[in-house]
Amino acid sequence: MPKEHERHSRFTGKRTGPGNRAKGKHKMKTTQADVKKIYSALLGIAAASACGSSMVVGQETPKVSVTGISINRSIPGMEEELPMGKSTGVEVTVGIQSDGQRIVAVADEQKKLPAITADGGKKLEAEEHWSTFGTEISDDGKVVWIPVKSSELPPSGTTSLKIAGEITLIVGSEPAESDHEFALAQGTKGKLGKAEVEIEDVSKNEFGDGETIVSFASKSKDFSLIQEIKFLDANGNEIESSSMGTSSYGFGDDMNYSRSFSLAGDPKQVKVHVSYFGKTLELKVPIDAEVTLGLGD
Repeated sequence: MPKEHERHSRFTGKRTGPGNRAKGKHKMKTTQADVKKIYSALLGIAAASACGSSMVVGQETPKVSVTGISINRSIPGMEEELPMGKSTGVEVTVGIQSDGQRIVAVADEQKKLPAITADGGKKLEAEEHWSTFGTEISDDGKVVWIPVKSSELPPSGTTSLKIAGEITLIVGSEPAESDHEFALAQGTKGKLGKAEVEIEDVSKNEFGDGETIVSFASKSKDFSLIQEIKFLDANGNEIESSSMGTSSYGFGDDMNYSRSFSLAGDPKQVKVHVSYFGKTLELKVPIDAEVTLGLGD
């Protein structure tokens, strides 16, 4: 649940003091149902305090599922020889589907990384250094795929794996909108939402119907908070457009982002309407999944 929160407490009713204390006629009756409600409420408050997060009414827990398994080992005597991109051990891909919140990133620091345990109880050694490399977020921000790895192979005879722990995601908060104008030419600088950007390329789609391909680049993390971009002509009419993909690379605070769009026609000057998030929150997602090695239903 989001890390930032605010708690409110309000007491209603009259204060009982020496001058207005009940004199025996009015006794409070507490039913078993009342006790259960109070007990449940206390448990909920305790759980929220334990995880350092607030309880948000109406917020659904993201859906978690295993979407892939990869187990690799080298040929005996050739331990260093493996296909490109593969390493000895097991990799379980966990998919997290958000319900109403846009996922913008996976937190660089993870305090309770999911661990992989074989069905016989053998806990596989976790990867030595965690990184967000290999994670992928869908263009609409509703799904993220995260590889959970171990350099250790499951014991012989293993038929299922359990993945348990916690993943901290970064989600968008405080939706906002803004308008900007751009000359569609390489090197043009401006802002999209809160992010400083530069047009790194403008070209024609040789394999389509002559659409214009525009690529924006930025080093600002605010670029990842953009939810939607619409292009308008000088008269305020929307130009037909579609996303051609996003990319990011780098590490820590030294990141590079890019996002490309296909625009109908050959516009030279456009107005850009941007929907974005003003800030981000941490969302801690508990992981508790088990999958057979067949992946089938």
